[in-house]
Amino acid sequence: MSYTRVFIFENPKGFAYNFKFFKSGTKPMLDKLKREKSLKCYSVVQTGENSGLMVFDFVNKTKMNKSLKAMAAHRNDVGGDTGMQWWAYHGPVKANG
Repeated sequence: MSYTRVFIFENPKGFAYNFKFFKSGTKPMLDKLKREKSLKCYSVVQTGENSGLMVFDFVNKTKMNKSLKAMAAHRNDVGGDTGMQWWAYHGPVKANG
């Protein structure tokens, strides 16, 4: 069963400023997780001038936890450098029908 995790973030410096950090540091890390088959897919959506969300679809809960631990130091560095705040929600995705 796959797991979806949603990060909602707010950045006082604006979405464009935050996206520079995403392209240089976060995107290569996520692409590596996709190659390792831990991460099925991800997307980034701008929801406001200073906010957005990232949606991650992981293969299973074990791979999600392992991937999040690997990304934690990077996430904390970006949060410290940009003043970003974030909230995370996650849960299983079940097929209906």
